[in-house]
Amino acid sequence: MHAISATDKTCRKSSGIWACLLFLSCFVCFPAGESHCQTLYADISVGGSNYQGELKDKHITTHGMRLAFGAGVTYVSDDRFAVSLSYTRGMLGGSDSHNASYFTRRRNLHFDTELQELSITGRINLTVSRETAFVPYLVAGLAAFRVDPFTTDELGKRYHLFPLSTEGQGLPQYPDNPAHRYMNLSLPMGGGVEVRLTRGLRMDLELAFRKTFTDHIDDVSGSYPDENLLLSHGGFKAVELSYRADELPGGDPIYPVEGTGRGNPKTKDWYYFLKVVFRYPIFTRAYRYDRINYIIKGADWPYRF
Repeated sequence: MHAISATDKTCRKSSGIWACLLFLSCFVCFPAGESHCQTLYADISVGGSNYQGELKDKHITTHGMRLAFGAGVTYVSDDRFAVSLSYTRGMLGGSDSHNASYFTRRRNLHFDTELQELSITGRINLTVSRETAFVPYLVAGLAAFRVDPFTTDELGKRYHLFPLSTEGQGLPQYPDNPAHRYMNLSLPMGGGVEVRLTRGLRMDLELAFRKTFTDHIDDVSGSYPDENLLLSHGGFKAVELSYRADELPGGDPIYPVEGTGRGNPKTKDWYYFLKVVFRYPIFTRAYRYDRINYIIKGADWPYRF
């Protein structure tokens, strides 16, 4: 029997996360029984994505926000509750040059990463009237997301950071510093306002945060490893992109001693979306009374399926 590599194990864990979310979505989105009105909507979203962590000290800001877009479905079981399954794709990024702290700016690190997320969220409307055109709501749920941070050197060439082990991640000399995981879990939470544009078309204005369980979205968390060890593992480029203060005018050209702080491992990274979601019904099932009432009274807007 051959040994299972760390890459194979990571791939299997990632596949398991996606499979669990898909199973959960099927179980929640199509419950048995019939409520007052059950409607399945198709969703399209567009907006911005942003990150908060070591390389961005502001908690909520539009600075550095990147374009994000997505699609999904929403199952509405009654006037108050709904469940959404969504896929979102965007970008995250951060740079020490925009931080307020002088010492943080002198660290001179920066990153970008593509973000892919599959989420299942429950929603509760704070009002239940069918006649109102504006419905505030809260959302919470579970998501799996993938990141692969990269940076550029002084010549503008792109390098992916995880394989370089810039803090010694995955090296046998640092058993308490495991290898990076490209796939991680997060907990969505937030809220918004639904605007009922027509009898069927809905528009959501939503701000939702993602609490993660990783501090490595930006590849900055712990301390500098031993320079010679990092050089033997990842080569000169790993050392260069691990310590970048020497690129600034007057920066110290000496690589820090092993164990010097590079980030704050006690905090976790966050990311969030500010987006507009357009939703249109593709299937509906209602009580016979509702259908008769609709025929008698006509399409009085706003009338919900």
